[in-house]
Amino acid sequence: MRVTGRRLALRRLAAVVLTFGAWPASAESLSAAQIYARLEPSIWVVRTFDKDQLPLGQGSAVVIGPETLITNCHVLRKGKRVEVTHAKALSVATLELWDTARDLCQLRAPGVSAPAVPLASDAVVVGQTVYALGAPAGLELTLSAGLVSGLRHDDAERLTAIQTSAAISPGSSGGGLFDEQGRLIGITTAFVGGNTQNLNLALPVSMVHELPERHASAQAAKGAPLKPAAASSGTHALAGQWSGEFRCGAYLGTASVPNPNPWNVTAMMTVRDDGKAVIVRGDSTYSESLAGDIQPDRSASLKGRGAMKSRPGGSWSTEVVGRFVGAGNADRFEGHGQIGSATGEISRRCTVLLTKNT
Repeated sequence: MRVTGRRLALRRLAAVVLTFGAWPASAESLSAAQIYARLEPSIWVVRTFDKDQLPLGQGSAVVIGPETLITNCHVLRKGKRVEVTHAKALSVATLELWDTARDLCQLRAPGVSAPAVPLASDAVVVGQTVYALGAPAGLELTLSAGLVSGLRHDDAERLTAIQTSAAISPGSSGGGLFDEQGRLIGITTAFVGGNTQNLNLALPVSMVHELPERHASAQAAKGAPLKPAAASSGTHALAGQWSGEFRCGAYLGTASVPNPNPWNVTAMMTVRDDGKAVIVRGDSTYSESLAGDIQPDRSASLKGRGAMKSRPGGSWSTEVVGRFVGAGNADRFEGHGQIGSATGEISRRCTVLLTKNT
């Protein structure tokens, strides 16, 4: 049976209503002034320079973590040096993660202490009010309002672009598209010129969530794990013991659990000379081990399983994707991941923060 565009749109809308209910059921909407005041510290200007330190281009970026910003890859094209600025603050940034197929790049900018913007988890619907914040034509911290005017999907029905009437212009690329609660729903990336009006596009925030994993997978497909450097006399530059915290949020899923609260536990990591990392964590009640290879860009994807010592049948799987970062020799590992039961009934989203001991 042939499904018309109208029927397909109605099916999508019905799925959203059944899953999430009326939007936004309990979320508190903010005024445009409140959204601007809350988000303006986290929206930065990106400027690129050529090998002779001459200006090449300009765009926008959104702070999504400590010293971490997201932007469009095309903003960085051909740049030999990248700066991010906000008012009088300036930091020289380096490329950390990239997904050129989706035009999303992540920057590491030492000294940037702005708060990370909240990332939306609700479904986006046509007709909801949105705000774009960026630097069109280099005009820092320009706010515009509009509606979600369309949702664009690929042949597999995956959301690939949010169409909006919120105004963007050259220089807005890499800026944020936010909902009425000030949550990031997309990265503004393109506008349609010519005789068209108010046809602007943003990449959905789901692509930001998927960037570390897609980057790690792409790099793993291109090259082998890091080998010991000749200058290090057989010792890998990262080799040694690392320690820190494994921080996990409250349980998600359908199963009832005895302790739904977030928790932090101590974790230990060993980096071997052959470029393999192993994370071990646990106490008197459980144990867990994760392992993975470090890639040439110092990213790593570690997988493993955990088990309850008091309950032989109680086990879960864990996956962490992260990167070794820091000036000079890398001095910390930052990662994120998820632990959960094999059936998917329960899960926790986690972050991993480790520093080198030896």
